[in-house]
Amino acid sequence: MAKPPKQIPAAHSSPPRPATETARVSGDDIHILRPGLHSQAGDLPFAGPSSQRPPETEGGTRQPAVEVSEMLTRHQPGESSTAPDALNLSARPTTPTFLPAHLAIRLTPATDSPEGIRYDGRDRIYVDMREGTAMVSKNPDGHYQLTSANELVPSGYRVERIRETHLWQKLQPGATRRPAADEADSVAGPSKRARVEDDQSAQAETLSGVLDLSSRQWRNWGQSTRPTSGQSVEIDGLHYPIVSQIVRSNTPVVCIKHPHFNPERFDAFEQMLVDEPALQPRWATRSADNRWAVADTRLPFERSLTRSVAESFEYLSGQSSRAVAKTLFYQSRGAEVINGEGLQVLGQTLRHWENRAIPAPRRSLADPLMLLPIQPTLNDGTFGGKIELPSASAANLQRIDFDSAKFPDQWREYSATPRNANLQKLFKSVLEKSGYTVSPPNHSLLENALVFYRPGLSVLFAMKLPTISAAFIRRYTKPGSELNNSAALMQLDDAGRQRLSALLAQDNVIYLVGGIDPLNSQTPSLFVLREG
Repeated sequence: MAKPPKQIPAAHSSPPRPATETARVSGDDIHILRPGLHSQAGDLPFAGPSSQRPPETEGGTRQPAVEVSEMLTRHQPGESSTAPDALNLSARPTTPTFLPAHLAIRLTPATDSPEGIRYDGRDRIYVDMREGTAMVSKNPDGHYQLTSANELVPSGYRVERIRETHLWQKLQPGATRRPAADEADSVAGPSKRARVEDDQSAQAETLSGVLDLSSRQWRNWGQSTRPTSGQSVEIDGLHYPIVSQIVRSNTPVVCIKHPHFNPERFDAFEQMLVDEPALQPRWATRSADNRWAVADTRLPFERSLTRSVAESFEYLSGQSSRAVAKTLFYQSRGAEVINGEGLQVLGQTLRHWENRAIPAPRRSLADPLMLLPIQPTLNDGTFGGKIELPSASAANLQRIDFDSAKFPDQWREYSATPRNANLQKLFKSVLEKSGYTVSPPNHSLLENALVFYRPGLSVLFAMKLPTISAAFIRRYTKPGSELNNSAALMQLDDAGRQRLSALLAQDNVIYLVGGIDPLNSQTPSLFVLREG
């Protein structure tokens, strides 16, 4: 009996999928927005065709989540709707063929694969680029190459993964492929200098690529029909969902959002800015003739919120930078869930902190010290009571820490002679490096207080530096007593006393307590908290 002919796999067959990858999911199985983050019960993260259950066969096996017919070339507005010739293998696409959002969402998540590879129901492979999600195939030399469902041999340009992300980009002509961050380093010697230089080059290239908005990838977020739920605006004949906000006839700015991401809570928003910043919303502005247009000359947020805070206030500890960023995110809206107006306030505040060239959107957001909550004074039966020292790792902002490792010379000088006068000198140096103007230390001020302000902000900060010996701070004087005692007032001229009286009357004085954290001797830090 003759043996049946051996079947030869198609030229564009996908590589075998790792056994550790998760099973394919369809639109109604998707519940993971980001790694470790889930949508709230009862809330559908996405609406539209992707939420419909694919048909099942008589045997009960579900059909592939995405069919071949759905993967044909997506026609842009204004293009011919004539189907491409499936047998024409000579055509060489000059741009990727991006999936519509409602189809891309049915693919396996990019986070299921270390390289960001995604699969459809027939095990064809796709990658996420800044412009959208495109089909690729691996060619004989090991590179991934753009392809489409209507060709047997890939004819698009080659692509490579952007280091340390799940995004891919076009491989430049003549460029050699660098090993990814999770691949073995077989070139650099023991010093790893070659790898370090390569990492720096790759990071610079990655940042440059992320900020390149010339491709206007947001255009792939639009739909030909108005969404059945949520708010949207129309731009050039397409409807774009927006981040929730109150939209009136004279509303000048809204935020269009990526169909795969709803930026409501801090953790998801921050992780998105780190991993896939192309998913962030874009500002859309209304013109005088009531037309909407996207401001795509730059990304609204060019780095994570924590990194933005850290670059504006370089001496802050990493924990404080994140706590300040998280609090700013919440206070921009006044709630844990942000909206379109809140994102605008958030962006303007970060730009104000960066260079002070534009005003703060609200006075309460003009400075990180103004975000501190007032710590309660506990009555323990002693005169004045005490304030418990909040933990430096508290989930919410309770105190601001300056990392001594970032100013080693000043810290070394203080540590050699840890006296009150030297503590004043240390705080004065750190505050001035952080952009504040500090008055010369005055021995007449109670509890070694320092008085300082930020130029352009009509707020006076008065910070006492009491002796701290345990996880609480004894309060021997009331807030404001350092400014109202007769010895301090006698050193002011008439104009100075009038300015101080005006600040006090307008409640423009913020009372602080500072010191060295006695509970963290391994990594010493200067803390600042607010008293009432």
